[in-house]
Amino acid sequence: MKRDFNAPLTFAGKPIEENKAVLTLGGVSVNALLVMPDNEPNLQAEEKFKRYKLAERLSAGGVQDLSVDELALVKRLVGNMYQPIIVGASFDLFERELPPEPVEDKAADTTEQPNAADPAPVSYQA
Repeated sequence: MKRDFNAPLTFAGKPIEENKAVLTLGGVSVNALLVMPDNEPNLQAEEKFKRYKLAERLSAGGVQDLSVDELALVKRLVGNMYQPIIVGASFDLFERELPPEPVEDKAADTTEQPNAADPAPVSYQA
């Protein structure tokens, strides 16, 4: 299941910021994987290592292919750790299937132009 871990979290069409940095699906996912939850005090070393390796992979950002179990784990941990605004924005992205990759058209100009109508960010404080 491919998901874009560079995708920014948004609320009402605006990026969510924390300390003037836009939060991404990758950032909250990695954080949730690496924090030791209070409700799992006896987590085994193998499970900790599994989470560490997944966090390491997701920290690279970009489109990552996750198994159903990996996606379920990340969703559960994000859901347990964050406030509703982050959980909702993250789950919107977790549930969204990425479109098939387009065939590259070398003749097309793919230079991204800035958009003056970009919405102002939403500030988030933990």
